[in-house]
Amino acid sequence: VDGAIEIRVPASFVAAARYPLTVDPVVSTLTLVNYSVGRPDVAYSKAFGGGRYLVVWETEFSASDFDIYAAFLDSAGNPIIVGPGTVLSAWIDATDATWANPSVANSKSDELFLVVAQIGGGDREIWGRMVSLPDAANTTLGSQFTIAPHFGWIWDKTNPDVGGDARANPPGVSKFLVVYEQENPLDASDRDIMLCMVTAEIAPTVGSPVSIHNTDDILSNPSVSKSNNGQAWIAVWEREGTGGRDIFGAELDPNGPITQPAFLVSGLASDETNPAVSMPIEGDSGPEYLVAFERANGSVDADIQIVRRRVGGVLLSASNLATLESNPNAASRQF
Repeated sequence: VDGAIEIRVPASFVAAARYPLTVDPVVSTLTLVNYSVGRPDVAYSKAFGGGRYLVVWETEFSASDFDIYAAFLDSAGNPIIVGPGTVLSAWIDATDATWANPSVANSKSDELFLVVAQIGGGDREIWGRMVSLPDAANTTLGSQFTIAPHFGWIWDKTNPDVGGDARANPPGVSKFLVVYEQENPLDASDRDIMLCMVTAEIAPTVGSPVSIHNTDDILSNPSVSKSNNGQAWIAVWEREGTGGRDIFGAELDPNGPITQPAFLVSGLASDETNPAVSMPIEGDSGPEYLVAFERANGSVDADIQIVRRRVGGVLLSASNLATLESNPNAASRQF
């Protein structure tokens, strides 16, 4: 209406709703593939005017071989057609090695994407591959490269996530932050959260691994903000100790140094698991971000809890989404 979007909501719905009320309709849906796939992830680039999305997912070639595929979408979420029956896409891996748990992020300076995944079946490592957009109808793939090897020990490395850099760095200076789990081969109950910086054009330079949080407990399920938004990367993970499972986090400068070491995001009496974190955005008093995670609600159900924090370690608020939604039934994995 008059150049703006108007959303009409039934009065009966508004009357029964609990405030604050969020109107968030599903605008559209699409199907990329019609066969069995797993663990999708997506990153966005502002390249070529309207912008591009890169979606990655794992696909099962055989019982012992999973591969990673990637496809570009336009800003409306449609596959980009570059020829008769041909979409703008690429195999990140189609070897006989197993690539699993993919994650992808974009770096603004070179419009590069970095896809990371865990490799292997036993002594797993973290590998990556660069994807660039030289023009609107083509992609260029870099070579597959090792981000975190196991060094001959059974230092099992799993569950990688990657965040991109929103700054306009000089050409050839694309930065990415990779986080992952690392198992202690001498103690199965000891897993740490590691990070490393990847700086790249198509040929990457991998920084030395750094421990974000090193304890005798099980640290798992790391997540990093999809972008630093030119302000900070935020990493979160879960910690399982004798008192249950809690959510921890850390903040990092866009150049990599840890500015806020491991801190408790939420330590409620019930188990808290599977965290995800947003990139920082400008708030009323500085950049802030949101952490969402699953919170146990009894023995069989769970709610989604959110914590809002300001960069610099300041807690702003915490809420239970099931309560905000006035939902009498708890739900697991709502995000």
